Amino acid sequence: MSEVRIVHYRHRYEADMARGFLDEADIPCRLLSDDAAGGMAYIGGLAGAWVLVADVDAEAAAAVLESAGMQVGPERPSGPAVDLALRSDTLSPVARAELGDLTRALEKAQKDEFKYFVRCILGVTPAAVIPLVGLALRGEVALIALLCVLVVFSEGWKAVKASREVKRLERALAQLDEETRNV
Repeated sequence: MSEVRIVHYRHRYEADMARGFLDEADIPCRLLSDDAAGGMAYIGGLAGAWVLVADVDAEAAAAVLESAGMQVGPERPSGPAVDLALRSDTLSPVARAELGDLTRALEKAQKDEFKYFVRCILGVTPAAVIPLVGLALRGEVALIALLCVLVVFSEGWKAVKASREVKRLERALAQLDEETRNV
């Protein structure tokens, strides 16, 4: 019995979720990723993971994932960063260095965007924990609410700025891709 790749997820956690849905449906599967055991999980969006199932279970697995609202289909990650990385051996050393710099900056901006978004939703940051505890011990509910509102606004603004940076870096990668295709 052979295995088939039924779907590729850009992030390992998405593949783990898919595996959970398939395990729940008693469909044996495994994940295939090249991310150094998670240590290099986000190199230009290339890592991610494939979900593999037995060829006889492929249709049932696709149906389970589709009913769970998960992406179905063997799509590979795409976009300028992936295109550039896949043909990096044909790039000049300067373009390769710029690709590396942009990819690292994009990865950091995406992580920052997520971090600030989560803090905005929670209404707390690591720096606000001690004041929150002190206010809670004193029973200062109004000040706790005010502190949480301030955290939501400040972290929300940081998330918006990080989102703009992500878009700017994606445009820069697209421009680099275009420039190197015309060479």
